[in-house]
Amino acid sequence: MGLRISVKLISHSGLRRALMLTSLFRFVLASLLATLNSILAGFMLKDTLRFIVVSATPPAVMNAIIAEKYIWSPEVVAIVVAILTVLLLLVVFPVLYIVFTILH
Repeated sequence: MGLRISVKLISHSGLRRALMLTSLFRFVLASLLATLNSILAGFMLKDTLRFIVVSATPPAVMNAIIAEKYIWSPEVVAIVVAILTVLLLLVVFPVLYIVFTILH
């Protein structure tokens, strides 16, 4: 694990702008949204803090931690994450929408 972005790439103004926008979203907006959602959901303080930390953590960090813990190759983890993301978008979200629409 570690930072693998070349210093030469960071000096490129387009990449620097994209990196700044991504950082703003991941560390500021995602944390604010997690805080708001946890307050609205009535989470306890400990759970709220966990939710904020996880929401601000870039997905690649979690993938690297899982790969290192279970001694998987990064390619396997990337494929699993891609498949689960597609399943989440195509199956879980529509089912949750239908269930919440019926219950509401």
